[in-house]
Amino acid sequence: MQAGTLANGAGNLIYTISGTPASSGNALFPISFGGQTCNIVLSVNATPPNNTDPIISSLNCTGVQFSSTVIYINTPFNATASINYSGGNGVAYASGASISSTGVTGLTAVLQPGVLTNNTGSLTFTIQGTPVSTGYATFPINFGGQACSISIRVDSVNQVNTNAGFDFLIAPNPVNANTLTIKMSPSSTTIYYAWVYDEVGRTVYMWPAASALTGAGMNISSLPKGTYVLKIMDEANKEVVSKKFIKK
Repeated sequence: MQAGTLANGAGNLIYTISGTPASSGNALFPISFGGQTCNIVLSVNATPPNNTDPIISSLNCTGVQFSSTVIYINTPFNATASINYSGGNGVAYASGASISSTGVTGLTAVLQPGVLTNNTGSLTFTIQGTPVSTGYATFPINFGGQACSISIRVDSVNQVNTNAGFDFLIAPNPVNANTLTIKMSPSSTTIYYAWVYDEVGRTVYMWPAASALTGAGMNISSLPKGTYVLKIMDEANKEVVSKKFIKK
């Protein structure tokens, strides 16, 4: 307690509190003065506050915006997710640790570095990987004292777009030789992925960036005679078109 003179009415006593707390919790000081007793309590935090840490007051995961939502099982995916926040404290933040998806696995989300505004803004995450099943891939987001989750649906390649912006022709069909070749329409279409399924729906071939289909062709000599389905996804819009062919 600091020295002083009591007033004739109300006044204050001044105490100097110093030292190094050994643990977090409440530090209790019993006070006894002038025939009266009481306690004062000081809260001790586990870690000292850091005014350079990013802090926000809310995070709106329900309004997440994905740069692309066209995502298929066993197909590489690369997009961004933008999540709005409010109550930023204006500090810079670094790239975040990789967040693995749950539900549908095989994808990761990584926070991109940036600077918080002093009001509202958005966080950007890159989403990439190859989903291993259909359903919803969910990412738990924890930033600036707020937490929520974002999800994106992974579809089966069986969901073919009948109004796609491209088409292709298998020529010749039936395939008499051991080489599968196609003609794209328009010819400028770039193939992103291609699959071949047998009559019971099993995947028998899968090609990333299957440019060989429009060049020298793809060797299908190991396929037995029968009817198959070729599905192609374009690079620009990630749309899927399918055609049947016969291997003789």
